[in-house]
Amino acid sequence: SEKVLFMRIFLSVLILIFGLQSWTKADDIRDFQIEGISIGDSLLKYMTTSQIKNSIVVSNYKSDEYKTIIANLNLKTFERVQVSFKSNDKEFLIEGIMAIKSYKNKNFKDCTSLALKIAEEASSLFKNTQRQSKTFPHQVDKTGKTKVVANYFMLKDGSNVRALCVDYSSEQEKLKKIDHLNVGAVTNKFNQFLNNVAYK
Repeated sequence: SEKVLFMRIFLSVLILIFGLQSWTKADDIRDFQIEGISIGDSLLKYMTTSQIKNSIVVSNYKSDEYKTIIANLNLKTFERVQVSFKSNDKEFLIEGIMAIKSYKNKNFKDCTSLALKIAEEASSLFKNTQRQSKTFPHQVDKTGKTKVVANYFMLKDGSNVRALCVDYSSEQEKLKKIDHLNVGAVTNKFNQFLNNVAYK
């Protein structure tokens, strides 16, 4: 009947509307910034093409699908920012960003405090993504004495954000390893590359 047909159409429209609403509210990694830089930005907003090409660092990736640079920027919180993009991308769209702040001869609690503050800011951005927090031994130290205190956000699209502190053992510090804060964000594609291609 016409009533049944109308109800079916009405319900279909409702489902479409609510489906679109949930889609538009999905957490977006591009909302997260490190020193004002976001995933999806073009590096050309911050550097010239020649500056980008001159800043490319030698990586130990098994594939040249991605390039990485140490961005020469005026940083406020961090000491250096490392940015990755597709090798053939003429717009140099950012697919990975990592920032480092060292804590040599400083209280490690300052590091975990800042990491927690960054994680709380990320929580306010990613309302539909649960924060994962854990402490575990760093794989670089076979003794298990070097600890990592980490906060992760694994978004539904496969991208992720992290804010973690590395507390090196005294033995590792003798090897010139320095306690540090590591804040990063990667797209799903770059994350898949790192996990399945870069070091295989």
